[in-house]
Amino acid sequence: MFPAALLALVALIVILGSPGASHAQEDDERTVRARINNRLEGKNEPVDGVTVTISVDDEELASGETDDTGTVEFTVQGRRDYTVTVDTAEMLESNPVFRGQDAATLGLPAELTSEVYVDSENRPVRIQVELGEIGSFDAHFSDYGKDVSVEAPDPSTVGEFSL
Repeated sequence: MFPAALLALVALIVILGSPGASHAQEDDERTVRARINNRLEGKNEPVDGVTVTISVDDEELASGETDDTGTVEFTVQGRRDYTVTVDTAEMLESNPVFRGQDAATLGLPAELTSEVYVDSENRPVRIQVELGEIGSFDAHFSDYGKDVSVEAPDPSTVGEFSL
């Protein structure tokens, strides 16, 4: 089941994250881009033909299919919190590792749903993903533009994983 959860996370973590107009207001129109990639053999491969739906308070704002770059673009008005939904069966079918497998058998819900919150510059600040029986994922993002210090980890703690 772990690889299926990883597939879901890879698909949804990158689904929003396109900066919009700087210092957008609550009632401004903004462009939201969703991108879906499969991570195969260490490379991100765009996924086309997957339907992505964006909604607020259970009201659908827009729906569209990803293109050959794995991207779909929406224009939304004045919100900074969205629900983004992808059909799990479509996602599984798009990945050769999982093609033909049933979402329920893998412990995944019929739809992968992400709650996405963005800041005034349309950058993600929180993404919550429900993964059915597998669990959930909650990521927080902050300190955009701040300097960071990065140190290499101890080589004995590093491994490689690929689908």
